[in-house]
Amino acid sequence: MRRRGLGDGLSGPGRWGPSPGTVSLTSVDGVPDAGRQDETVLVEVERTAKFPESHLLALIRTPFGHTAVPWHGAPDAAAGQYHVEWTIDEEIIWGRNAKPAAGTAAALGQEGHCVIIRGRLNLTLDGAAFLNVDGEQIQLDLANPIPTEASEMWIDLHLQRENIALYPYDL
Repeated sequence: MRRRGLGDGLSGPGRWGPSPGTVSLTSVDGVPDAGRQDETVLVEVERTAKFPESHLLALIRTPFGHTAVPWHGAPDAAAGQYHVEWTIDEEIIWGRNAKPAAGTAAALGQEGHCVIIRGRLNLTLDGAAFLNVDGEQIQLDLANPIPTEASEMWIDLHLQRENIALYPYDL
């Protein structure tokens, strides 16, 4: 797993509070299927911070990396693990924010104000795209079709932090 530029990025003035979080990625045995319940992956949120003119951010950890993303749960939630919905509100554009990866393992990190997510790209026959991240699937919103030769390729998504969000929920 490449670790270039993957610091916690949460230094500077801000108010830290204990906080939680868990990221849930959609998966059913590695294959997306709307007819089955989504499985969830717990991701620990170590703490949250509110900086001037920004969202409440959560510092999260997974077995394959860490980063800070907007947290849409209680700002005073206890530290620990939570089930959350991971949302990406950014169109994926091949060659701009989706590129072939140098590594072949799931990764989560950041570079500046971008969150980097590495996974294996799955393209369906009907044009849908999913990123397999450590066995879990994230559905992607494509601006344009991705070349079919990219299917099953390891890719890095470079996403603006403010376009990613965690929403906690109870099972």
